[in-house]
Amino acid sequence: QVAISVQVVLTIRRVKCEPAASIRSMSGAHSMVCTAVRIHEFGGPDVLKTDTEAKLPPLADKQVLIQVFAVGINPQETYLRAGLYPVLPKTPFTPGKDFAGVVVESKSQSWAKGARVFGYACETGAYAQHLIAGERQIFALPDAYSFDAGAALGIPFYTAWRALMHNGRARRGQSLLVRGATGGVGSLILQLAKYIGMKPIVGTAGSDVGLDALRKGGYVDAVANHRAGKDHLDVDELRSLEGLPRHPFAEDRPAFDLIIEMQAQQNLNVDVQHLNRKGTIVVVGNRGMEECPVNFRGLMQVEGTINAFMGQFDELKEQMDAELNRLLAENVLKPMIGRVFTCSDGLEDLGARFAAAHEEVAGHSEGTTGRLIVHPWGEDVRAAL
Repeated sequence: QVAISVQVVLTIRRVKCEPAASIRSMSGAHSMVCTAVRIHEFGGPDVLKTDTEAKLPPLADKQVLIQVFAVGINPQETYLRAGLYPVLPKTPFTPGKDFAGVVVESKSQSWAKGARVFGYACETGAYAQHLIAGERQIFALPDAYSFDAGAALGIPFYTAWRALMHNGRARRGQSLLVRGATGGVGSLILQLAKYIGMKPIVGTAGSDVGLDALRKGGYVDAVANHRAGKDHLDVDELRSLEGLPRHPFAEDRPAFDLIIEMQAQQNLNVDVQHLNRKGTIVVVGNRGMEECPVNFRGLMQVEGTINAFMGQFDELKEQMDAELNRLLAENVLKPMIGRVFTCSDGLEDLGARFAAAHEEVAGHSEGTTGRLIVHPWGEDVRAAL
C-alpha cells in the first residue's frame, strides 16, 4: 500500500470502543444520528467533546453517506478550535476536512455503495464516524492506497501543489528550500519538486527524527536543522552541495530560487537572507496571529518576492482535481504517515483521540514526521473490512 509510514504509535491493542453500527435513523424523520466530535465553545483541546447523538441531516440529491475510517489533522483546525480566526463558525459544530472511508449510502449516480473514497471537504465535519459529502467533494481511493494515506492526500496535496506550482511557479532545475519539510504538506512538496526535476532540493526539520526521515525519504539532496541558528540556516550539509547558488552579497551563504515557508512568524526574516536573486518566498503557514519582523532591505537587494495564500480558490479546483487524479494514477504521491491515534488505553473516547492529536500538533513531542491521523473506529471494525 502506498504510504511512507515513518512512525506509528498509540496502536497498542485492539479494543472495542464503539459498536459496529452507530448510525441510525431518527423516528419519524429521515435524519440520522451518529457518533461525532462537537465543539460547543472555543478553547483548548479539551473542548473537543464526544457526542453519541450527533444529528446528520437527511441525505440530499448528489450526496453520499460515508463511514469514516481515517481522519487527517490539519494545523489550521487547532487554530480554529482555539478561536484564533477573525471569522468563526457558529457553535456547536463538528470540525475536520480530510478523511477517507467507504460509501454506505448514496444519492449520487457517480458513487455506488461500497466505494472506497477520500475527500478534503464535506457537509457535516470529518471528526466523526460518519459524514455526508457532496459528490464533487470526494475522490476514488485507489486500492494501492490505505485509508490513512487517503486521509493524508486532500488538503496537504492542494496546499503543496498551489504553493509549488501556482504561487511558486516552480521550474525544472531551480533550487528549492522547504522549511518544515516533514509534515503532510512539506513531504508532498518534496515529492512534487523531485517529480518535475527541481535541483538541488533541501528540506529542513527541527529534530533528529525529522532529519533522519528526510534523508530516508529519498526526495532531498540535503537537509538542514531549522532550530540550529536564529539568524541563518544550519549549512553543514549545504556547503559542498553541487548546484546550490550562493547569495549575491554573501558567498558563504547558500541561496535558493524558491523557498516555501511553514512557520512564517519565526522564520521569514531568515528566509529573506537565503533568497537568490529574483527568488520567491511562498508563505504556507503562520501560527495564529503571531508576527515576524522582516528586513526588507535584504529583499530589495535581491529583488525578491514574498507571496502567501490561505484556503483554495474555486477557479483552481478543476485544474487541481485533474492533477491529483493524474498523479494518483501514476503512483507519484506517497503520503508520509506519522503518528496514528487509535482506540487504545486512555483514548477510548473519540473526543480524547482528537484532543491528543491536537496536542501533538502544538507540541510535536515525537518530532514532526508526517501526517497525523485519527481512527474514529476501533481496530476491530477496521479489521473486518
